[in-house]
Amino acid sequence: MEILDILKQQRDILSELNDIVKEEKQVLIRNDNRALSVLLEKKVDLINRLDETEQKRLSAYGEMKISEIEIPQKDQKTVDQIVKEIKDIYEEVKEYQEINMLLTHQSIEYNNNMMYIIQQALLKSGSGYSEDGKMKGDVKTKPYIDESV
Repeated sequence: MEILDILKQQRDILSELNDIVKEEKQVLIRNDNRALSVLLEKKVDLINRLDETEQKRLSAYGEMKISEIEIPQKDQKTVDQIVKEIKDIYEEVKEYQEINMLLTHQSIEYNNNMMYIIQQALLKSGSGYSEDGKMKGDVKTKPYIDESV
């Protein structure tokens, strides 16, 4: 496989990955876990495909850098353009990944804080369950869920 074809594949896959991480940011902001799960599956697939194309490059050209590979003069300008596009897309993916990581950590921290607040409220009220599984505290309080349905 020619280097030009491999680079085009890598650029296209990275471009798809870029679209996914942009969408992932919006999904994280909306806190849409179902959509996030679907996106993560797509992301893993794209990363695997990117790895496959890199393996093709390595098997064809070894550890040679692009500048060390003999490229026909007619293709040199195209190769240079694609390499630039790959670098630009990679940087954008990297930025979005960092933002997504921060959003994920923020969401986890928020959930942990909410759990702590709920635990503290339950401890103060004396509500909850004992070690033997029985309700403790004011058992005459109506449940939040209507069980008569």
